[in-house]
Amino acid sequence: MRQTHHHRFICFVIPILLVVMTLISCTDGTPDWQTLREEANELYNGQQYQEALDKYEKALSEAPGDDKLTLRQDIIDCYQVLGNQAKARELLKTQLEEAHAAGNSQMEAEAMMTLEAVCGMGAREERRVDGC
Repeated sequence: MRQTHHHRFICFVIPILLVVMTLISCTDGTPDWQTLREEANELYNGQQYQEALDKYEKALSEAPGDDKLTLRQDIIDCYQVLGNQAKARELLKTQLEEAHAAGNSQMEAEAMMTLEAVCGMGAREERRVDGC
């Protein structure tokens, strides 16, 4: 009788342990926002821009520090491809401010060049057309 109890216990615990170990081995320690960005990149490369945008925005809400700058640039790219230049300009202005505040001159320069391209003129000039 005692062996049957042991046998039932082992038959119950072993499968649970296997499931837990499998779940642990499936996670590679990558933060959720990075996984979301990888999925968004795949969608973007597959020209599923709206779906990619949704994932990038979710990743942005979870990402730390300078990673937000990279994700915001991905989001800006999506808005440009989707033809929403007004939203791209709005985010580019935010990108410029935050890159400058973070001292990230590379991202600041990239945002400036993209803003100039979106506006169709030198963004550094005083002229302002259509929100530029």
